Amino acid sequence: MLVVALPASGPAATTVGLSFNPTSNCINAPHTYYPQKTTADPFVIASPGVITSWTFRTGSAGFAVFKLKVGTSSTNRIVRTDAQSESVTLLPNTATLNPVRIPVVAGQRVGFYTDVNSPCWASTQGGVDDSLWDDRATMPDIQPGTTYTFNTLGAWSFPLSVRVEPDADKDGYGDETQDACPTVVGPGTCPPPTPDPTPTVPDPTPTVPTPTPTVPTPPDVTAPSVRRVSLSRPSSRTTSGIELSFDLSEPGKVVATVERRSTGRRVGKTCSRQTSKNRGRKRCDRFTKVGSFVVAGAAGRNSVPLPARIGGRRLAEGRYRLGVVATDPSKNASAASRQSFRIVK
Repeated sequence: MLVVALPASGPAATTVGLSFNPTSNCINAPHTYYPQKTTADPFVIASPGVITSWTFRTGSAGFAVFKLKVGTSSTNRIVRTDAQSESVTLLPNTATLNPVRIPVVAGQRVGFYTDVNSPCWASTQGGVDDSLWDDRATMPDIQPGTTYTFNTLGAWSFPLSVRVEPDADKDGYGDETQDACPTVVGPGTCPPPTPDPTPTVPDPTPTVPTPTPTVPTPPDVTAPSVRRVSLSRPSSRTTSGIELSFDLSEPGKVVATVERRSTGRRVGKTCSRQTSKNRGRKRCDRFTKVGSFVVAGAAGRNSVPLPARIGGRRLAEGRYRLGVVATDPSKNASAASRQSFRIVK
């Protein structure tokens, strides 16, 4: 399926990029990519606004680290990276919608960064004929504010698409999903209307109805809750094939963090790593972060597969625990819910 930027018609969002199932792997090293086409480029922003979400359709393997990039081209190979999203983990065979807020102008283009070898492109989609990649091993994650001369890849098309919403008041919030009042700067609701003055009438004692002011919606301060966290297999040789399940009270971003369990020594209120000085102290369980991944949670029961690699590598033999924290669109965060598991030989 081909998706291209459509001309704006009033206050309507547009989609920039392509969507299809990739068949070929990225280069087996960390790189920044900027897809492009010499004419009718589907990856160029057509009109100013705000990127409010992005999607990258994955193949049989996901990505441990993935970032959306926005840049400006000065020639067909020189691109200045202007902005980027936070890093997320993309699961295999999915097209997860990732919320973001990046103001853009017409003429900028979208790209991405990843550090793993995984299906990410095809040569028969969208007619892309001269995509770009960086070949630096020392700093492949091109940061905002950096101008770089890229190498060409040839006919590589990437299944990357973004939603661009108009921004009438130019406050950096998309008018359709992020700004409750597009005519006033800021994301808040519109103020109540000013009541009309009392009309002058011949009757000295007229009855004038009192206007009812519009009461703004109170802010959301209720944190989501995560319940019934479980793993399909508490003991396994690898995380591949393990399903993570949980109940979520409302939609939100869910961060699952994996920590390795080891035996430490109690020093004050802290469980510290055992040393020659504290080995006589009381034993305790010590947890060290290995890595995390992000999924878009829906209200109700959710089930997602664990990535084969967490923190950029496969888990070694040992005991672990997985903690789940949900954050709603108003930035309210839940308490962590945890589940233990073990990797065996």
